[in-house]
Amino acid sequence: RADIALTNSIVRTLGEGDDDIVLNADSITLTTSELLAGIDFGLGTRDSLGGTIVLDATGDIQLLTESIVTNDVLDDGRGQSGDLLVRAENLDLIDSLLRTAGFPRSSSAGNIVIDVANAIFTQANAVFFPVIASGDFFESLGRPGSITINAPQIRLEGGSLIETVTNNNPKIGNITITTETLEVLEDSDIATSVSRRGIGGDIQIQAMDILLEGRGGDPSLRPLGIVTDVFLPRGGTGGDIVIDTENLTIIGSIVGADVFADNSSGGDVTIRASNIVRLDGDEAAAADGFIGGGQISAVLRGRGGDEASFGGDILIEARQLIVKDASLIDA
Repeated sequence: RADIALTNSIVRTLGEGDDDIVLNADSITLTTSELLAGIDFGLGTRDSLGGTIVLDATGDIQLLTESIVTNDVLDDGRGQSGDLLVRAENLDLIDSLLRTAGFPRSSSAGNIVIDVANAIFTQANAVFFPVIASGDFFESLGRPGSITINAPQIRLEGGSLIETVTNNNPKIGNITITTETLEVLEDSDIATSVSRRGIGGDIQIQAMDILLEGRGGDPSLRPLGIVTDVFLPRGGTGGDIVIDTENLTIIGSIVGADVFADNSSGGDVTIRASNIVRLDGDEAAAADGFIGGGQISAVLRGRGGDEASFGGDILIEARQLIVKDASLIDA
């Protein structure tokens, strides 16, 4: 196989569907470039299916400097966007985007499947955050796909996001991650969210060691980490969080299934650790703007305090549980 490198380039198969983008190479590098597949504005029928995007490398895949790989159903289109499949030795996302989306009411997003032999690394150096995402990001009632990620090492930095978003839809948009080491750092987030009367996706994570660390993030914001949230206006049901690990460390970050809307229900949080669950603060970093400890929560926040809203349950099984320095377990 040869190497593929695209710089300031666009590969576009948007139309009525069925047109794939397939890159098979030793290594694949996109720099300020776009791969666009799916169903274009005003095209497609209810049964239309967008083509699949496949990035298949025996070596590394790098998406750099606001590169975009999207498989979408655009405004006034109909049908389902195709899947997005990534296979590589290593995957680097630097200020870049992997997304499937169904924007119109009658559309659905395809699934994202990422299978990496070694490591996934994401980093944000600009406002354009690295994102692996599926769903409806303009609240037009499209349906998300699922996200499945398999890699021995996963490291998210600087506002990186893995997320699904659903509005007024049945239970879809799950995130499943299987890894040995997971690090979610500096305002990065693994999240599913729901608004209106939809049901949010679940988050299921299997890992040997998990570190959620908020140092370096914005202290004025609610901590981020691993969350399934229910947002306004009302009537949503949040997804569950299930974490199976040996060690879970939460420093100034959160594992939370919280409700921010009236007449809504939050999901449950289940953590099974064969060794240690540790929630910790960092007093020495307070001078640099870091505040707060680790949190595990399933609570009502903001407007989610009316009598018709309910939080979920929290179950923690661990050989040792450590909660210190302003940390909190709240249900």
